[in-house]
Amino acid sequence: MPSTRTTWFNTHPNPSGTWATTTAAQLCAASTYTAGTFGSTNGCTGARTGVSTESECRSATSSLGYSFAGVGGWSIDYPGCQVMPSTRTTWFNTHPNPSGTWAATTAGQLCKATASTPTNAPTNAPTNAPTNAPTNSPTNSPTNSPTNAPTNAPTNAPTNSPTNAPTPPLSHTATYVCDDTKNFVSGMSYSQISLTDGCNGNICDANPKYGTPMTLARAVAYCESECDGRAGCTGFFFQKHNNGHEICGFYSTVIATNNMVGGGHMYGAVCLKSSPCRVTVYEHWPEGIKTGMAGLETAEQAWGGHFPTGASLVLNDTGNHQLGALNNLTSSVKVEGACCKAYGYVSTDCSGTQGNPITSATQHLSSLPAGMVTPATGLSSVWGCNDCAQCVKVTQTCP
Repeated sequence: MPSTRTTWFNTHPNPSGTWATTTAAQLCAASTYTAGTFGSTNGCTGARTGVSTESECRSATSSLGYSFAGVGGWSIDYPGCQVMPSTRTTWFNTHPNPSGTWAATTAGQLCKATASTPTNAPTNAPTNAPTNAPTNSPTNSPTNSPTNAPTNAPTNAPTNSPTNAPTPPLSHTATYVCDDTKNFVSGMSYSQISLTDGCNGNICDANPKYGTPMTLARAVAYCESECDGRAGCTGFFFQKHNNGHEICGFYSTVIATNNMVGGGHMYGAVCLKSSPCRVTVYEHWPEGIKTGMAGLETAEQAWGGHFPTGASLVLNDTGNHQLGALNNLTSSVKVEGACCKAYGYVSTDCSGTQGNPITSATQHLSSLPAGMVTPATGLSSVWGCNDCAQCVKVTQTCP
């Protein structure tokens, strides 16, 4: 009973737990294992370290009463033993250098407390139950009779029987690039279908098109197959409304990832059709530039209405790409592929300060397609200079 700073040991084999229900309860041992900072690959701070072996990950999972979901090498997850407390699930990730971008608001490393250095000369009369947050300057006149019933504020409705088979994260099942913290893209047109019947009384989730059980992974898999069958489909959003009704909306243009939003629904996701990154750098102009394009009037006059590409180089997939013959000659850039970004470096090995990227969704001028930056003044506004890049770093990570 914290209010009286008193403990007892009860030998009754089956007590009812009805005595002093607002002020007394069992005394519990503190867990050695806790979740680290969500969305960080270095989330175990202070006197905590990450769990680096599968065997300890399994042991820690058991001690927490969580479920161990498996072992894999996931590039966007977290190093070693990772945990999602909201689903009471752990995984062990063997990837050598994961990015820590999956479920960045609900998942992270599982951490363990490290032993602290003992005090060489501890006090002979320690306080039995010292406060966890002592006042730096305590009052000289403390209250003689503090309240006997402080509020501990435990939850009123803990789950008695959490599921033994929580839904795995979308990064483990989806074939598209999905973000399950978002469920819509603002300002984009889409074509919508219902995955469940319309509401009949209070029933709004009857007859799901993908069958049962009704899970986020199964719904997203169905929407993926629908998108695959639609010409020009670039991705979709999925929403499970608070009344249980489910919908998918399909996009047919480049999805603006910076306009993705979440909230307002039971759960959902925004998924982009996976495509490899393709970055093209040009000595002069990209293909498709013609006279009369808004924002290029001055350049059009300077070039006499002609827009030669000059030398060009295609950089396929992610990684660091040396520009070779185009060192210090690049004036225009085009980025293609969902969630792809291109960073320009003045060094030949992409070392040094990383500036702003050109992404596949960058809209530099309204007259240009998304992902294209030209002319030289445009490139300078993003990469900080023109005819200066010697290496381009290409990444593909959705928010």
